[in-house]
Amino acid sequence: MAVLVWKHETTRQDARKRIEDRLKSAHVSEKVSWNGDIFSSSVGWGTILNLVGEVTDDAVVLRKSSGAMGGVILAKSREGFQQLFPEGREVSTDPAA
Repeated sequence: MAVLVWKHETTRQDARKRIEDRLKSAHVSEKVSWNGDIFSSSVGWGTILNLVGEVTDDAVVLRKSSGAMGGVILAKSREGFQQLFPEGREVSTDPAA
């Protein structure tokens, strides 16, 4: 089950590029690993942050945001998605919604 689903209303490639560009401008791109369109970040063996998500054709889906900073990162992700994808919106945990 996802913790945050944001319909991006663009292409998968454009959504990923927007996210990567934002991470670079925030100087945190080296903290995020990509495997295809799946991304993850772990700090302090997951005790500080354990984040897993995916860019799909329709949405950016955060599947996990846990650890001591999990709630803060979830809130910052929501704010960031609003800025990156102003034409999009948060939806239920079902990316097809």
